Order: sequence, then C-alpha cells, then structure tokens
Amino acid sequence: MSGQTDIAYNNYDIIFRNMTAQFKEKVLDFYGIHTAPIVRVEAVDLPTIAVNDRRMDFLFLLADDTYLHLEFQTTFDEKDLDRFLQYDVSAYERYKKPIKTVVIYGSNVEKVLEQKKLWLRSI
Repeated sequence: MSGQTDIAYNNYDIIFRNMTAQFKEKVLDFYGIHTAPIVRVEAVDLPTIAVNDRRMDFLFLLADDTYLHLEFQTTFDEKDLDRFLQYDVSAYERYKKPIKTVVIYGSNVEKVLEQKKLWLRSI
C-alpha cells in the first residue's frame, strides 16, 4: 500500500454541499446572495423518464414563497447551464413556484455567462 488517499473528483461539491446544509441560515449572506429567508431545504433528487436521476446541489423554499436553486461549480461549461435549466423545469413541474438559480464558481473560474436567455414563443 502506497499510503495514497483517493479523493473524489467532485470533492469541492461534496464540501460545499455539506457546508451549505449545515449553515443554511447564514450561507446566503456568506455568498452574497440576497433573497427572502430560507424556510427549508427541499429534496433535490429529480427522477426522469430516461431512468436516471438528476440531482441539483440545493433547492431552498424561501419565505416569499419562491425557490432558490443553488449550484457549486469548479469549472464553466455552457452545457452546465442547460442542465441547470432542466433541473429548474423539473422542480417547477413539481412545485409550481418561481425559481431563481444562482451558480457559485470556484476561484479558478475567470469567465462565465451571467445569464442565459431562454426565448419562449407561443404558436
């Protein structure tokens, strides 16, 4: 045995998820996210018809009867934003309330999209 310790590839996600769950009353202030107070942490397992599970990092019900979807990322890829949008659609289908998504990036991420526009059109 070489004494080497295996570290999960998503070790930062694991740390941030645990810290956020433990300190949910103070975590939004720490991250500079200004919303209504958190009422509770919601389940984030969103099963899909494709027989796989999608799991967002956090979904908080806020005191103003809206939801905050919080994600932690150590890299930026626009495909991740598409995935987060899918999470939000699934959560909206379940809860039928407005959802705001905030992504917190690691310090090594220098350039990201601040918004992704979604164009809906009625036919």
